[in-house]
Amino acid sequence: MMWWPLANNLVEYLKSLPDFSEDNVHAGIENPVKKYPCVEVLWEGETGIDLHKQSSGNISFWIDEYVKNKESAEAYAALFFMQKNTLAALRNWPNHVKETLGLALKVTVSDIASDGETLRPVTGSRIILEIEWRGGKHYGYTEC
Repeated sequence: MMWWPLANNLVEYLKSLPDFSEDNVHAGIENPVKKYPCVEVLWEGETGIDLHKQSSGNISFWIDEYVKNKESAEAYAALFFMQKNTLAALRNWPNHVKETLGLALKVTVSDIASDGETLRPVTGSRIILEIEWRGGKHYGYTEC
């Protein structure tokens, strides 16, 4: 299993980037949210778990992003640029994981979904990541 090492790595990676330096970035849900903009990295599931020698697997993460603004158009613009920054960061994250955890990643964004403005004046979205990882002895884990 690698969902926690990868979720934690993604959070720390995002926090290290200038585009996210002022954002509230964390693993899991923060309720109530202390500061906006907010990025929450949530674990959705992991498949392909080998109980004896784990050297690859598949993980799904949700990246929930929230901005707060009374004006819908301004909130949408802020959320759009936040999503663009996240997608740009995700393009380079596999290199960071290779250096820090010794894993090879294939990262795919399968969907970006709106929250339907159900939390106005907070506007949010969910980026759904599908991650395929491969590696040998890594991060202190050789078995599940």
